[in-house]
Amino acid sequence: MEFFTPDFYLPEFDLYIEVTVCKPELRTRKNRKVRLLRSNHPNVNVKLFARRDLDRVFSRLAEAS
Repeated sequence: MEFFTPDFYLPEFDLYIEVTVCKPELRTRKNRKVRLLRSNHPNVNVKLFARRDLDRVFSRLAEAS
């Protein structure tokens, strides 16, 4: 049996977020877990983000403020 606990939950969007590093072997494993979660719980919204994607978002937010 496998377990998967996403890193963040955003209640205002009803969205779970999982952040992964850019190493291909870790990303593949996380993608498999996300697919498994979606197949077993189709009503759960979960998104997988690479760390670099979140870094870009946060840098843009910092520039805007």
